[in-house]
Amino acid sequence: MLGINARVEDLREQIIKDINRAQMPACILDYVLTEILNDVRAQRMSEVQKERRKYREEMTPAPGEVPVAKKDTGQPEKAQEEKIVRGGGADGGDDHAGS
Repeated sequence: MLGINARVEDLREQIIKDINRAQMPACILDYVLTEILNDVRAQRMSEVQKERRKYREEMTPAPGEVPVAKKDTGQPEKAQEEKIVRGGGADGGDDHAGS
């Protein structure tokens, strides 16, 4: 089985070939690709919500079980979350080049 990087590149190349073969004006391609992208984003968010729900269910103790204590990191939960969102690189800056 091909690795993820090769499979992504193959998918990208196939999409480009299919778009070129369709011989549609750019305004139509924009509409079609936007609709596809919106569907993919909605599916991704649905999957994230399912994963979070499953995680919460796994972390909730069954009746009669002792709850598992969370590790105290010494930082408020929100501060940890913001660090992740901002990139949290070793230098404290964003990890994104060119942004």
